[in-house]
Amino acid sequence: MDFFDIAKTYPTVCAAGDKYYISVTVNRKCFMYITVGGKKYYNAVCGVNISETAAHLASVPSEILNEQKQYSVTLIPIVKRRSYSGKTLPEITKNFVFKPLEKGKEKINIIHIADTHNLTKKPIEYGKYFGENLDLLILNGDIGENAQTEKVYLNTYFISGEITKGAIPCIISRGNHDLRGPAAEALDKYFPLVDGKTYYNLKIGDLSFMVLDCGEDKDDSDKEYGNSVSCREFRAEETKFIEKSVQNDIYKNSKMNIVLCHMPFTILNNEKKFAIEKDTYSKWVELTSRINPKLYLFAHIHLFFIVNPGDEMDSFGQSCPALSGSEINKKGGRFSLAALTLYPDRNKVEIKQVGDILDKSKYGLENTDYFVI
Repeated sequence: MDFFDIAKTYPTVCAAGDKYYISVTVNRKCFMYITVGGKKYYNAVCGVNISETAAHLASVPSEILNEQKQYSVTLIPIVKRRSYSGKTLPEITKNFVFKPLEKGKEKINIIHIADTHNLTKKPIEYGKYFGENLDLLILNGDIGENAQTEKVYLNTYFISGEITKGAIPCIISRGNHDLRGPAAEALDKYFPLVDGKTYYNLKIGDLSFMVLDCGEDKDDSDKEYGNSVSCREFRAEETKFIEKSVQNDIYKNSKMNIVLCHMPFTILNNEKKFAIEKDTYSKWVELTSRINPKLYLFAHIHLFFIVNPGDEMDSFGQSCPALSGSEINKKGGRFSLAALTLYPDRNKVEIKQVGDILDKSKYGLENTDYFVI
């Protein structure tokens, strides 16, 4: 039996906090562990190895994997899991090379994918824009249409696995559609969380990211949610996190800081049901400006454009440009993503829209696919 007889795609190495979370999707029940530098890291909960999952997830300290630059994934197929004398097949191990985002790079190539809503073919095709020169992949929410079943989450790792082949670090943030459905309760089984939260600080190479999560885009009482969300309290706790995080030394010691969030909290939607948390998001803009970000990296709107400070769409006085970096027209089968090249020592970012480019003129947006900030 071969590794890819069990694994459905290549691993994904997700960066979050001070760890990498290595995910492998599987098509049969098995146990899994990761080996780095001779040490095993299990997908386990309190000493119990996990088998009842469609995607395994094990964490490894970032500094160790950055140093070793290789890891192995071991799968142990299960014949029958019983309370006593369960039966498994022989272990299957595959080695992978890892290319961390090193400090001192002159330029950093990043692919930003979001709002695919179950599309996979085009996101993978366009996500290979940089080829072997890709340094970092970002999946910024709503990769699936909803969270009705746990298998919907697997689209995230299918896209990331096919693009990175398990060799390139990835950042995954949650979108609002990822809260919709009973499988959203299983988030900790499938997504990299830091202290149980979907928001966190991340230092990777010469970059630092403040990864944020707005939760849903309407008030908790909206009938669309059926009492299934409590995002107002979630955002209140997150505000406390941001207040503390702006003092974090990683933002003082990085060459370039970026705020990453699925929903563009710097842009107020004037439609009544979406115009929520004005005071909260105004506070977030004020707080995040203290880390001197170079860019806000957003999605959610399904249109590709830049909002500069002082523009009409700058609702709360942002301190740097904000990119809406995904575009989709599902009815037309069209999709595009953002390819970013960062020059940390020159404090410069080049942004190119890659894929099926829609006519933005009818939306009153700048009709271009290329930006330099």
